[in-house]
Amino acid sequence: STGAKTDNGSTFRVSEVPTAIGIYREQLALTIEANEPNPLFAGNGVFLKPQADYDTFKAVIDAQKAIAESETATLEELEAAITAVETAAATYDAVETIKPEEGQLYTIQNKGNGGYLSLNTEAGQVYASTDPQGFYFTATEDGYYLSNELGYVGIDGNNVIITADENKALLVATPAELR
Repeated sequence: STGAKTDNGSTFRVSEVPTAIGIYREQLALTIEANEPNPLFAGNGVFLKPQADYDTFKAVIDAQKAIAESETATLEELEAAITAVETAAATYDAVETIKPEEGQLYTIQNKGNGGYLSLNTEAGQVYASTDPQGFYFTATEDGYYLSNELGYVGIDGNNVIITADENKALLVATPAELR
């Protein structure tokens, strides 16, 4: 095939010139990739984004993926899809995670083996047990302390401990960017 000439005389193949639609399709794909929500941060539990908000956001992302993959998408459709992803991402980012209720006891469970977080004051240890113990999330300025009537769950060096010392208490916080 013959090439086209530029003003300075160099030759290029017309098929190699990016089109506006191709550029917008690539921008849409990158915007979707950068804003894809993580299902691990969604649900109806404490510190998660509400499942309904995740589902709404994911539906918008999936609809825009179809536009990005469409060979017949127009420039206007691609521009609108980029705006839709950015708007949906901003809306989802503004959704607060589910906060624990003051005075409510919660169990902390390992999904993999079903063990529950437990405290043993006699042994001075934190361990996994088949018997659930309840824990409170006590709100602070920076997050929450995890405690029950036996004390705080804390950290001392590399050890997880039971402590009455609030300065050693394990702080549970929600990441600023949770998506």
